[in-house]
Amino acid sequence: MKILAKWKAFAYIVGMAKLEELKRHLRPGRVYRREDLAQWSKAVDRHLKQLVSDGTLTKLAPGLYLYPEQTVLGKLRRRTTSWLRLS
Repeated sequence: MKILAKWKAFAYIVGMAKLEELKRHLRPGRVYRREDLAQWSKAVDRHLKQLVSDGTLTKLAPGLYLYPEQTVLGKLRRRTTSWLRLS
């Protein structure tokens, strides 16, 4: 039982390290497609869900995520036209 508990703790730490590694590649103010993030993560869907739930990313549309710029007044949202140019 102790081995199982240690393994779960190890898996959690490794998972968090991978998530932090993905966060290092994000640039404020940029819009990312799911495919863009796949090069830095093997578990893209899980990491996207975690990043959206903790407020790091904002989901704009299916497959589109914004990493908002942080100002002294809070998160800065992009204009809609800036992410429409991705097509």
